[in-house]
Amino acid sequence: TAYEIRLSLVGSEMCKETVYDLVAIEEPASFPGGDAELFKFLQKNTNYPQVEKENGIQGKVFITYVVDKDGSITNVELYKGLKGGPGCDKEALRVVKMMPKWTPGKQNGKAVRMRYILPYHFKLQ
Repeated sequence: TAYEIRLSLVGSEMCKETVYDLVAIEEPASFPGGDAELFKFLQKNTNYPQVEKENGIQGKVFITYVVDKDGSITNVELYKGLKGGPGCDKEALRVVKMMPKWTPGKQNGKAVRMRYILPYHFKLQ
């Protein structure tokens, strides 16, 4: 069975005292090579879970994570899982935890922590 994994990116930034939305931050955190490379990385490293594939389970998984001041990916958590698709939830978490260091976001010239929410679209074709 062929399948497609569509990815999009939604983000907001937070530090201990202040929460910024993505448009308010001077320099958002970025994946090495930009969003296109991020999506290639995720697509290349994601395997559609067999049980979900066999049962026709598809939909969105939302993963939240923080790009830390040094660019490392931390606080990776399931924000909203796929009903009936725990394998998709686990796969999305696994791949996000594999991401390389990003270029950290900056506010007033200083590196800041930035929270992202990543929607994963698991779709069978």
